[in-house]
Amino acid sequence: AYKSQGDYGKAIDYYQQSLEIKREIGARSGIANSLMNLGNAYKSQGDYGKAIDYYQQSLEIQQQIGDRHGEANTWFNLGNTWKNLQHKSEAKAAYENARKLYQAMGLDRDVGKCHEAIQSLAEG
Repeated sequence: AYKSQGDYGKAIDYYQQSLEIKREIGARSGIANSLMNLGNAYKSQGDYGKAIDYYQQSLEIQQQIGDRHGEANTWFNLGNTWKNLQHKSEAKAAYENARKLYQAMGLDRDVGKCHEAIQSLAEG
């Protein structure tokens, strides 16, 4: 809710608390989710370096536990972040990774979203 309201500082505080609890109980999927939420909050705040760091941590866990949907979403978020940094080749690679996973899961709408993102890189 705080992130939606633009209060990224409070959102980050609560995501950090959530992350600590999930680490204490060993909930790996929850840890990955909290890390992705932290990445999203930092990206919204314009702190792309921290966003990328949290996304990469989340991605590592998602790959270890086989969370393909979470992995695809994280790749897409990484693509958006790289795009914001004007790193087109990294953004394209991230979008392509996301698209491949979405295709394997039969998520056509998300595949289309990736295709549009890749096209926007070529246009920009």
